Amino acid sequence: AAGLGLIRPSVNWADWNWLIRTFLRMLGIKNWRPEIVLSVRFSLCRQASNRANRLYQMIMADACFTGNYYIHFPNVLRKGFCGLRYVKVPNHQDEVPEEDRETGRPIYGWCLNDDPAWRCVGLCGTKCWKKNQDPQHDCHRDHGDDESKFACWRCVFRRHLERAHSQGGLMLQLKEDGRLGRGQQVEMDMARQVGCPVLVLDSRNSLLPAHCADLLREAIYNDFAWAGEVPVHTIRV
Repeated sequence: AAGLGLIRPSVNWADWNWLIRTFLRMLGIKNWRPEIVLSVRFSLCRQASNRANRLYQMIMADACFTGNYYIHFPNVLRKGFCGLRYVKVPNHQDEVPEEDRETGRPIYGWCLNDDPAWRCVGLCGTKCWKKNQDPQHDCHRDHGDDESKFACWRCVFRRHLERAHSQGGLMLQLKEDGRLGRGQQVEMDMARQVGCPVLVLDSRNSLLPAHCADLLREAIYNDFAWAGEVPVHTIRV
């Protein structure tokens, strides 16, 4: 566009969403919803972040979000990782392995799972880490109902970011106490690479205030405009 002397206009997020919806309705696609990809620390588990759970509950209780967006919450999915293996990881000999529920074998490599230094940014192509480590593993036989069950989480996350970027969605990232989790750093890097807009909710309180959903809605529909190649908008609460 720059070579043609064109300037990308500032587009209100609500207007952009409406334009896409109108165009798709003209094509006969009525149930399309852009995607909001959540980037949070562990939640819905023992290491749960109360704020992450609270944010998810707020969004899912708000018809404005659930009626207009598809909400992707990666923490409710079982995750695989391209760094997993059945042998010890070099330089991590003291790692305590997890047990493979299906085979009983020890699984190593989770120590690298959220490491930003790990080489994968969602482009490893790992559809099943078990198949990579064990040629005898049969994806169709062992988990045919979900052949991506053991796919690398970074690949899956990047695919959702690409979908959000192409359909007028965004990544909603919860930053707690001024810091991102290591996995969230990886997710931010991927969002920048993909070009997916990012809305950051910077929480400095142990509990999210009740009006967070209102702030997010206002940011998305009023303030969140295209600004540069990868717009990042931050709300502090």
